[in-house]
Amino acid sequence: MAGGATQFFLFHGVSVRVDTDDKQLQQWLEFDCGCLRSEAIDNPDVSVKAVLAEPQWGLIPPVSASMHSPEYVCYDSGSVRYVDYFGKALAIHHRTSEHVEIVGTNRDFVYEKLYLIVLSRVGELLDRRGIHRVHALGLSTPEGAALVLLPMHGGKSTLGLALMSEPGFKLLSDDTPLISRAGTVLPFPVRLGVRTGDEPDSVPKQFLRSFSRENREPKTLISLDAFGDKVHVNSAVPPRILIVGQWTAAENPSVSAIGVFSAFRALLRDCVFGLGLPQIVEFFLQSTTRDTLSKMMLAWSRIYASLVISVRSKCYRVYLSRDLERNRELILKLLLEGRA
Repeated sequence: MAGGATQFFLFHGVSVRVDTDDKQLQQWLEFDCGCLRSEAIDNPDVSVKAVLAEPQWGLIPPVSASMHSPEYVCYDSGSVRYVDYFGKALAIHHRTSEHVEIVGTNRDFVYEKLYLIVLSRVGELLDRRGIHRVHALGLSTPEGAALVLLPMHGGKSTLGLALMSEPGFKLLSDDTPLISRAGTVLPFPVRLGVRTGDEPDSVPKQFLRSFSRENREPKTLISLDAFGDKVHVNSAVPPRILIVGQWTAAENPSVSAIGVFSAFRALLRDCVFGLGLPQIVEFFLQSTTRDTLSKMMLAWSRIYASLVISVRSKCYRVYLSRDLERNRELILKLLLEGRA
């Protein structure tokens, strides 16, 4: 594209090309996905184009809507889906070629969709290869991988930041590590996100940036470039420990060992159903019999991977109190000692 730039990224064999002529969008994507940057790749698996301009609404064919929500309405014409974000942006997804174009005038909104489109399309292609995202904190330890499944506002990111200072601990992902049908845990190293005000003093300002999100509280993002070799980037890690957090009204947190079935139920929620995962539902779901069967196969693959990880891990439930600092200290102790 004239005057534009092309960036390439590689997610465990899934290649992505992003084209945009806006330097700010380029810089944000480099900031968020820098650990996964790649040299130029011929015939990438996914290509995305982001444009800051008024969308050409006349491109949408005169057909009935196929899907809608309070945030968007979708129109299908053959293998092409048009997504109207109610005037904020227009996205066009060519399913056969895995090419997506997102056009809008609001830079923050366009970037939020660009980032989620990349993660969503990569996630589905990894799904087809038997590699699945989990909504959890993932860490590699000297004995293997740790998965920490905490409820919203449970402090995954701040816990991950605290553990990265421990010898032998490295970050796999603060939000979406991967599990495979082979029973391993893989890294998904994209930027960290913490609530504004929770930024660690140890991270230099050049590795921080504010991020405004549609209909959600703003966050501060942290580039993984700030942590050097404390980020685990490539190889798979055998599972070691799986921690499931649960809110209580207790004054102090506590921990107990749990069985495989209890751990598996938690992974059903956070992997198989994918609650909390960054996902563009408007591109993931299609109203065809073939797509329904395909999604059923993906679900079975996620179920199998979740079961294998549950069987191979030491599993614990942490009963969280309202005191976030005490919660963090208990989970830190559990991860460092490897037992309740």
